[in-house]
Amino acid sequence: MYLVSDGDMEAKFSTFGKMAFAQYYKGRSLVDIENFIEQVVIAGDDPMAEQRHQFYKDYLYSNKMPSERILAAIEDMINKD
Repeated sequence: MYLVSDGDMEAKFSTFGKMAFAQYYKGRSLVDIENFIEQVVIAGDDPMAEQRHQFYKDYLYSNKMPSERILAAIEDMINKD
């Protein structure tokens, strides 16, 4: 759960940040937090689990080391020019 105090918080994120932020439950009030604890943590009912797993597979998981991925991204940027 991501605790949100700013109603326009998502507007501050990059495109990727907005996609990542969409994977979180948001808590704007004590009731939101209590519902999250009761439903997701205690009851184990996590309707967003599959979409988070897919996001991880699509954007975060790689069988390469982070340094290899960074180098590949730099090379891609250079080769585009």
